[in-house]
Amino acid sequence: MVQILLAVEDPLLRNLLADRLVQETDFQIAGAVGDPESLLEVVQLSHPDVIILDLQWSAVSGLALLERVLLNVPEAMFLTLVSEEAEESQIQAAQNGARGVVTKTEGITVLPQAIRALGRGEVWFTRQVSRRIFQEYHRLARQLREQEQPLAGLSVREREVLSHIAEGLTNRDIAEQLHMSVHTVKLHVQHILQKLELPNRTDAAVFAVREGLVSSLPRRIAPKDIV
Repeated sequence: MVQILLAVEDPLLRNLLADRLVQETDFQIAGAVGDPESLLEVVQLSHPDVIILDLQWSAVSGLALLERVLLNVPEAMFLTLVSEEAEESQIQAAQNGARGVVTKTEGITVLPQAIRALGRGEVWFTRQVSRRIFQEYHRLARQLREQEQPLAGLSVREREVLSHIAEGLTNRDIAEQLHMSVHTVKLHVQHILQKLELPNRTDAAVFAVREGLVSSLPRRIAPKDIV
């Protein structure tokens, strides 16, 4: 039996949803809230399995309300109702912690399926929104890896240039070693400093030693103004 809490300000919509959901034998309405201020208290008292939250409220942002409840009850599972099919509205709901999104135009039709999906620990988003969430997850995961392992953000060629910088080679020396133009080496050095957020090649050389790219610094490294 899935315990459901309705958090909808519009009484007509709230009653319509309640009347539809009680027809399902595996659903039970644990409560209905039309006042945003009492939502957190009701959630903490009734411990519903799924909270159906309308994002449209007259006195408060539905997204802010969603975030507030999850801050206090992080395990709460929200299925949000949005007025339009715009992807941005659904993406914002997902970013604020919603497990699923249903548009009001399709609500009565797909709501039972969406609730059961959340009850099984799944999510309910359109294919397009799921793809964007997946892409954003990979972007953040890659960003985190690069923060934890700064060298991961450099290309193979940039690592080679960095190692030569740490060995004290000038741009001209590096160009000869790697069989490229001095101009190309300069571009690589600029990109290395930008990616690693370092002010000059001296700091880049120190970084290379600290990260184990080279074992030690030479007595004299390339002048920092040769960029």
